Amino acid sequence: MLLVAVVVAVVGPRLLSPGIRGGASAAPLPLPPAVGSCLNGSANEVLVVPCAEPHVAEVVTAWRAGERKVDLPAVSVLAEPLNLNREVPRRDQECLPVVRAYVGVDQQTTVESWYVPSPSPMARYLVAPADQGIGDQRWSACVATTQHGDAVSGSMRALAHTFDHSWPAAFTRCVALGERSPGDSPTVTCDNPHRVEILATSTADTTTIRADRGSADETTGDEKTAGEKALASCGRLAATVMGTTDPTRGGRLAVTVQPASGTTYVFADVSGAAEIGTRVVSVGGCGVELVGSGRLVGTVIGLREAPLPLG
Repeated sequence: MLLVAVVVAVVGPRLLSPGIRGGASAAPLPLPPAVGSCLNGSANEVLVVPCAEPHVAEVVTAWRAGERKVDLPAVSVLAEPLNLNREVPRRDQECLPVVRAYVGVDQQTTVESWYVPSPSPMARYLVAPADQGIGDQRWSACVATTQHGDAVSGSMRALAHTFDHSWPAAFTRCVALGERSPGDSPTVTCDNPHRVEILATSTADTTTIRADRGSADETTGDEKTAGEKALASCGRLAATVMGTTDPTRGGRLAVTVQPASGTTYVFADVSGAAEIGTRVVSVGGCGVELVGSGRLVGTVIGLREAPLPLG
């Protein structure tokens, strides 16, 4: 009786849980990068890097292998910028709504009659490299990139209405160095040397800057001219997007109002103490200009208490 018990104790578990013969089970397929991951890479590689470092794409949403059919052959959007002269691929078009929502394109920041133009990211559909799948069983993702596939630094999440960190240069607009008015001079991204950055555009197409300083405003009877009001509201807008209470940074910057057209350049500090132009012009943009010598080589959007980006 004892012998039988020993045999059952030894053999029983093997009968109940017999070993599985044959080859080892397949390893699970790699998972996609998490939403918010920033990417670099090539046609055969996807690298996740800190978003503070230069990168070419940011993951907005993703699918595991098998969750969504992928189209092969797949061209890596990390290696090949979108050809703007061709029709946008269907998969890229499908990614556009979620990319716009992620960046906050439809949630523009406005201060009185000014609005901050939303960044314009491109939506791309990324498929995992061949070595991260079997056939068409690969992860895929919608990613946000710049229009020309340029590298950016910083996250694009809620970028259109978040000013707690510096905007990627690709989404900024500055006046080319040596020029005065954006109405008749080229604009550049703000990582280029410049002295003027354009922060916002007027939402009131009929707003004008009056030269009759001191006369009553015909609409409200207010003693302040429309020009002074535009400068004051521009100063409040600048403070909002810079994340500071003093957009002049102690007088190193001047808040500026630029005309929509013509060569007249109207500028003053927030108090309106500086001279106002002598022509009546349509208000085109709100910005800041460097006072004194030097040049800026970065945006002031989201600057907060960091030093001015002088160079």
